Amino acid sequence: MDRLDVYFKALKKWGLEAQVLMLAEEASELSVAALHFRRGRSLHELAEEIADVKIMIEQVVIAIEDFGDLVAVVTEEKINRLKERLGS
Repeated sequence: MDRLDVYFKALKKWGLEAQVLMLAEEASELSVAALHFRRGRSLHELAEEIADVKIMIEQVVIAIEDFGDLVAVVTEEKINRLKERLGS
C-alpha cells in the first residue's frame, strides 16, 4: 500500500474533520518541539513532529478538491514575498 492509499484509507476511516483537528494537534506539538529544540533538546523530537505535521497536511490537501492547487498558489505568493524581504 503506497502513501496515498494510506492517506485515503485514514480519511475514509476518520473523516476530514477529524483529520483537520489532528493537523491542529500535531501543529501544536510541532510548536512545542521547536521551542524545545531551541533550548538544546532533541533534533529527533523535532523531526518526528515535522513528519507528523507533513503527513496530516498531505491528507488534508488530497481530501479537498483543488485544494492542492490553492496551496501551491499561496505558497508561491509567500515565497515571492520572502524574496522581496530578502532583497532578491
